[in-house]
Amino acid sequence: MWTVADLLKTVRRAARSVQRVFAPKPKPKTPLTFLALPREIRDEIYSYLIRFDNEPLVPPDTPAYTLPLFRGVNLPLPWGTAIFRVNKQIHDEATHMFYSRNVFPVRIVVGGRQHAGLHGISLEVDCTTPWEDLRFDFVEYGIPGRVSGRWLDESSNYNQGSTTSKFMNTNEAQMPVFPSPRYRALIRKLRVEIIDLRSEGVRTRLLKRQHRLVLRQLLIPFTARLRRVLAEAGDNVHMGINFQILDDSIILDDDEQYTGSMRHLGAQLIEIAWPLTRELWKCGGFQAPVWISQAAFLRLKDEVFEEIGREPGLTVQERKEIEKIAPLPGHWLLWAMNRGRLMLMAQGMEEEAQVKYVIPEQDRGDMGPLKVVGESKAEIKRRFFRLF
Repeated sequence: MWTVADLLKTVRRAARSVQRVFAPKPKPKTPLTFLALPREIRDEIYSYLIRFDNEPLVPPDTPAYTLPLFRGVNLPLPWGTAIFRVNKQIHDEATHMFYSRNVFPVRIVVGGRQHAGLHGISLEVDCTTPWEDLRFDFVEYGIPGRVSGRWLDESSNYNQGSTTSKFMNTNEAQMPVFPSPRYRALIRKLRVEIIDLRSEGVRTRLLKRQHRLVLRQLLIPFTARLRRVLAEAGDNVHMGINFQILDDSIILDDDEQYTGSMRHLGAQLIEIAWPLTRELWKCGGFQAPVWISQAAFLRLKDEVFEEIGREPGLTVQERKEIEKIAPLPGHWLLWAMNRGRLMLMAQGMEEEAQVKYVIPEQDRGDMGPLKVVGESKAEIKRRFFRLF
């Protein structure tokens, strides 16, 4: 016979059973995704993956050393570029970190020689950035009847082979290919290394005023190309310039005065760099060569700039003519993308190339259809994917 106590126990058991049946089930634990992390933590992670070391391209430990073998400016990312292809949000965040936090290296090597018996000099300027490698030649004669000139010559640093080179037409090469337009406004820092390889005879000859005017024109064509890349970033870009002289003869005692020929040599270096300081970007620092104190070099820079300001400069038309520098005629040079970098290469290499290059995010306009041999456009784009 049921007692009241038994009935209460039964009701309680039934109530607990009902509670277990209808009670909300706990949600399964889900792993925390990368995008669920705070942005500050994600940026810290990006910094380990896409920041590259930007050591000086030539170690400034002694004034007597030789130029090391150079294969171009490289950006050795520790873990490659796979993170840029995860998804759109990670791509946007990672590319912003890549362009705004890294210091992009620019290497400018100035060489020169004298023309025996012709009272002239030749200056070669190799300008290498992560997106192009071009050589600018300047020839200046000091006697009547000899025509001076300037032109683009074959690039000094490129890798030959059918798998590394894709040729372009001249019109396409006039505008920047890389970085892609969507990324250019993100660039914030560049460091320029100007390395002087000129012979002592060329340096002495350039002490004359008419030849020193040539020095101020050497980087005008390169600066014009750099301006097209950095136009959108404008004054958000900070540029530092380091100077090196590779000459065993320049060995100064600690107490030697910076006067005479050494002073003229320093002034020539500053005049070479002068076009880079006249643009919209901020040129915030000159790093002196090892044989002169930083304070003395900065004082010399102010004196040289003041002297340039007192002299009549180039007209707008003259400057445009210098910027319109063209490949050396009669040497059968071709524009090419070589491992993602714009070059001028010898025409004999054209037979090894199988396709023309596809420029990401740029309309070919009326330049004609893309000629493809053996591969589809999509395959080319995949095979030649670069961040730049």
